[in-house]
Amino acid sequence: MGSLKIAMSHPLLSLSLKNFLEPYYDGELKTSTDKNIDNEQDALDASELIITDFSSLNNHSSKAKLMQKKIVLIDTGLSIHQKRVAVTYYNVRGIISNSSTTETFLDVLTKVQDGDICLDNETTNELVTHYRNRSRSKQVRLLTKREQEIIASVCKGFSNKEIATEMGISIPTVKALLSKVFRKLNVGSRSELCVNAIDTGLLNDLEF
Repeated sequence: MGSLKIAMSHPLLSLSLKNFLEPYYDGELKTSTDKNIDNEQDALDASELIITDFSSLNNHSSKAKLMQKKIVLIDTGLSIHQKRVAVTYYNVRGIISNSSTTETFLDVLTKVQDGDICLDNETTNELVTHYRNRSRSKQVRLLTKREQEIIASVCKGFSNKEIATEMGISIPTVKALLSKVFRKLNVGSRSELCVNAIDTGLLNDLEF
């Protein structure tokens, strides 16, 4: 393994983490408490692979410098918002729970060092759910109530004639509404519409 810098918000945390990893980490380990590193920001600037916490990350003065690093974040009870900021804004490549085993620490560090992204299952699920929910909400806001009703009916397998009867409108109106839905959701067919509605969770968010 290469050089690893530990830059936690408190020097004692950095030192504790260094002592925790030292018996197992093959590469060079340095912290903000070392004589040649004056503070957390110097530590962040000093190496390609860095372990830090959200406080140190958020207080760093240069996002551009951070984007060039391979950063592993210690999860000290972060909110999903903080995790999203870390991954999307600071380009964090790995997140490790502060209760992780030594094996997990080393596995994440190795993967991030090799260029992979390594997030724990809980964080991954939280991020996927967040962006999926955001996508759902955005899609629903695009649709009128009639358009939502059309989608629900199409997903039930109703024909245009059956939809027209159920909604009390003409078949040409059904076709016009479907065309609008296709454009708004960027789909080209009824089957594609159903797949989109199921995959994004849109179908669960409709009022019908």
